[in-house]
Amino acid sequence: MDNKKHNFSPHPSPLIKFGQLMLMVYVPQSYWACSSSSRPHDGVGILLRNPLHKHVQTIDPWKGRLLKLDLFFHQTKISIISLYYPPSGYVHYNIFANLLAKLTF
Repeated sequence: MDNKKHNFSPHPSPLIKFGQLMLMVYVPQSYWACSSSSRPHDGVGILLRNPLHKHVQTIDPWKGRLLKLDLFFHQTKISIISLYYPPSGYVHYNIFANLLAKLTF
């Protein structure tokens, strides 16, 4: 392929440098609740940006279906919940009932 014909530039785009800078500044902290089953795709997660993850005090996972983070600020507590709600049906009734019990603690 002739680069001169297509006017390709050997220099990287400034947008790529900007994106790399953004990743370095705003690298998120990840929190995961993985299932105890052998299926690697089960679980829920939460990503928090750099300033917020410093305030995480409590991490409460439950069976790869629920993840609750408690963030404490000056005189303020915020809970962030990530939940996998299973499809309705008799097969998932026990999971649904346990999730409701866990959420209403």
